[in-house]
Amino acid sequence: MNHKIILALLLVPLILTGCMQSKEPELTPEELEHNALVEWFETGMGNEDKFPDLPDYRYYARTIGLDKDGLIQPEMWEIFYNEDININKEIDGKAIYLIRLDPNKLMEIWAENNETTAEDLCRQIGTTPEELYYNFGHTSNSINYAKDHKSGKVSYSDIENEIFGEDNGEDRSIVFGTHFLYIDTSGKYKVTYESENYNFTVRQRDILKATSDVSHNYSDYTYDELHPGYFLDDVGIRRVLKLNIPNLWSKSVEKDIDTDASLMFNMSPYSYGCTKDDIIELYPEIDNEETESEVTE
Repeated sequence: MNHKIILALLLVPLILTGCMQSKEPELTPEELEHNALVEWFETGMGNEDKFPDLPDYRYYARTIGLDKDGLIQPEMWEIFYNEDININKEIDGKAIYLIRLDPNKLMEIWAENNETTAEDLCRQIGTTPEELYYNFGHTSNSINYAKDHKSGKVSYSDIENEIFGEDNGEDRSIVFGTHFLYIDTSGKYKVTYESENYNFTVRQRDILKATSDVSHNYSDYTYDELHPGYFLDDVGIRRVLKLNIPNLWSKSVEKDIDTDASLMFNMSPYSYGCTKDDIIELYPEIDNEETESEVTE
């Protein structure tokens, strides 16, 4: 047999061994979990099978003058991971993340569309950017809007149309809400999306004393629901935020106080006990000095 062939055959195990030894180290469970999160935001969010609420976000993107996928870009979202919410992570084998559109990004778009500032927009409806951010959710006029608007029971007021955009068929209780991602940490790190969760509704009720049934009317809520349950960064976190937006619910005409004000239902992660320390960066920033040294080399 040719000596070159024999030598080549002898080298094969060495080459294979070298390849096996030089392979990259295995990822940690934390890295696998984060990669699953990144993959969902980069690919899963654009798939209606994995993100059933996708049409509503596309409709609303058109409402405010964006490309249909303008609201499903990762940078448009806030992601929260709270240790208390994940207290049973090791028992259940799943991590829970709370996600929502970043209200600050929405305020920038609304302000640009109205050729003004976020501060001025909020002033018009009787609040501030900070208060709106921490208490963000849908307005009372949005409750069952598609059904009740069709039957003539409710409509959006002029100022609501000017600021948030005219209705385009989207469900704003979804678009302005907080949703949940579950990552299977005991298996293949599969990500499952959930629009609502009853356990979180109960958690919010306990934190903000949200005991009243959902109503369009300001007068139907208790003192505890109308006032802060607690404070973050000097901003009161409450169940409902009173706004200077006309309440156009047809059954509100009997009470003057209810016709003059709409409510914003707090659906933010803060209503479930999260803080700003719980915000997760999808793409952690690389240290500038490290980057500069790599470029120099």
